[in-house]
Amino acid sequence: MRALSVAQPWAECIVAHGKNVENRTWNTRMRGYFAIHASKTRDLGRFRDCDLAIEPDDVPFGAIVGFARLADVITRRGVTPRTRRWFGGTYGLVLEDVMRLRAPVPATGGLGFWRVKPRTLHSCLAELTAAERARIERGPVLGNLGTRTWIVKGRIDWNGHDFVRAGRTARWVTRKPPKEWSPGDTVLFWKGRPCLSVVAAGRILRCDERDAKGNAYFRVKYLTRELATPVDMDTLRRDRVVGDAGFLKSGPAGTVFPLSDAESRRIATIALARNRSSLTAADRRVFERIADGA
Repeated sequence: MRALSVAQPWAECIVAHGKNVENRTWNTRMRGYFAIHASKTRDLGRFRDCDLAIEPDDVPFGAIVGFARLADVITRRGVTPRTRRWFGGTYGLVLEDVMRLRAPVPATGGLGFWRVKPRTLHSCLAELTAAERARIERGPVLGNLGTRTWIVKGRIDWNGHDFVRAGRTARWVTRKPPKEWSPGDTVLFWKGRPCLSVVAAGRILRCDERDAKGNAYFRVKYLTRELATPVDMDTLRRDRVVGDAGFLKSGPAGTVFPLSDAESRRIATIALARNRSSLTAADRRVFERIADGA
């Protein structure tokens, strides 16, 4: 799941005083629930600028304090009576269904929408009511609940890429399953020789089956068709973000490689740029979500 660091007293205004717009200089296509993080910055000027009686000693710093659903992003033209009071930036992130944690959870913030560590997210969800947790779990959620993105390098004789079709499910196999993967994780499918390219995107449905030889089977759902112009190895190796990624180094086929946030976003961005005219609207949305880190 993603979080957004907000300076005090504005984080307190969001979770306790009805602030339904968070102002930023940047836009985003992301929509869904995210965590609200009160940054460590103590600026008394911000408290003086706030027209509410909030004191620095009464609010937490350096902690996640709640959740909200990002419903829309507006500019000045889109301001309504409901958002007028709090809009003051180039872009306004419109917030709905704000939930305050019973107790703040300490966390180190970051720039933009940053990923919450699974253990921290678990602690935050424990500070909500059961009904609130259920609303978040039903989503949509920015970045999903603790999910990751993986490269799946399949052997053609084990995993037939010719059957990649959006909406279809299939069973894949690997001899070296990672410990950290889980259902719901995003996967980018790597096609072996002679293609040596990222060719499609999908999602892990199950990853708990094994046979007598120690092979691990995992069921996936293809979310896109095979790319008309795949993202090839030479392009990735030349890229400054992805060039040193583990899956590009020599090694056995049939393994699953973790991707960092930056690597998965970059690969999806390249796929979008190379296939602008050939992607269906549905396929484009899948790669846009990955490129946005959603």
